[in-house]
Amino acid sequence: MENNQAIPPSHGFCRGLVRGWFALTRRKIRLLHAGDMIAEGPVLIAVGHPAGLLPALALATAIERPVHCLLPKSLVRGPLAGFLARHMGIILC
Repeated sequence: MENNQAIPPSHGFCRGLVRGWFALTRRKIRLLHAGDMIAEGPVLIAVGHPAGLLPALALATAIERPVHCLLPKSLVRGPLAGFLARHMGIILC
């Protein structure tokens, strides 16, 4: 898969942090029907539950391409959450 969008090194670092946290807390991420996604180009993923920082981080960690999620600023509290949100492609509105 060829991707023209550059992924910053901090994204990989934050992805590793989130995956490590999920492993330590024994939380599993299941990505259902991932084969139905096209290999290249933009994809719109609709989530069927209320938005939150944890589901957005899980989605951005599970998919092996750049993901951008929209979240209200009020859901991201604290410096670590803000750092992870910025570097994992979460757009705060």
